[in-house]
Amino acid sequence: MLRALLRSLATLRRQRHRGEETRQPDFDLDGAVVMAYVTPQSLRVTPNVKATSSTASARLRLIIPAREMARHLPVWILSHDDLLRRVSPEAIQKARAVVISKLPSPVVLGQPGLVSELLSWVKRQAKSIPLFADVADDFSQYPDPDPRVRKALLQYQMALTRHCHLVATCRSLRAALEPTAPHGVTVIEDPYESDEQPIVFEPADPIRLCWFGVAGPPTLQPLKRALFDICRAFPMRRFRLECVTGEHSKPLIADLHSEMSARHTAFEVVHTPWSLAATASAIARCDLVLLPQDTTSGWGKV
Repeated sequence: MLRALLRSLATLRRQRHRGEETRQPDFDLDGAVVMAYVTPQSLRVTPNVKATSSTASARLRLIIPAREMARHLPVWILSHDDLLRRVSPEAIQKARAVVISKLPSPVVLGQPGLVSELLSWVKRQAKSIPLFADVADDFSQYPDPDPRVRKALLQYQMALTRHCHLVATCRSLRAALEPTAPHGVTVIEDPYESDEQPIVFEPADPIRLCWFGVAGPPTLQPLKRALFDICRAFPMRRFRLECVTGEHSKPLIADLHSEMSARHTAFEVVHTPWSLAATASAIARCDLVLLPQDTTSGWGKV
């Protein structure tokens, strides 16, 4: 999804460089909340807008909050291209506030030019308009072995911290950010994305487990530890774990199946390509959902 967004953004930029730069878009930002995001096209948000994304942070921290705010006041999602190049300082100063939405880590690391432009814009506007930055991670604890990666992500976050009021996803993240946040930190947790369902536990044979999310070392290591504990506690039971994650993670899930079946002969791990519908279906047919987190590390506890 991110690669598709970036390709679309690059295409849009090329089109504009061919002669469309002089056309001024009609952004009525008077009294509006502006949410800046890595998107190829700006959007005036309504409560019933059909926008969605395969990126969880875009749905939970951008689209759903924007729809809810749009019930009460004007809301725009602006592309960085429009925010930085096509909205005049006079127009943006009519807005009620600007929210710098979470920028995916691959964009921070892969587009230093965009990051530099965005931070320069934030610095220029900091004294003329309320600025908020949505922060979902403590990059001082980022679990990457490359110090250059950690440094780049932390520098971006700290630059936002100097000029923006931060919006954190939980209280523990607020506690981690507050010592270096001169403009304060407010906690707004992720919204629920689906309707509440009744709790039913009628375990089958094999016991049906479900995990969903982005597969990678930070998420699979805690999952493995939880699965090892389950195998030790119930050596005679059979298990089937359904992992709902991206298609590109299929080899990782195959490796997990090999590792688990080697430890426990009656343990099967299967991969289901991620979608909202697939996740809902997997949750409905399982006996237990596993979402373990490594709360002992500075990264995991937030």
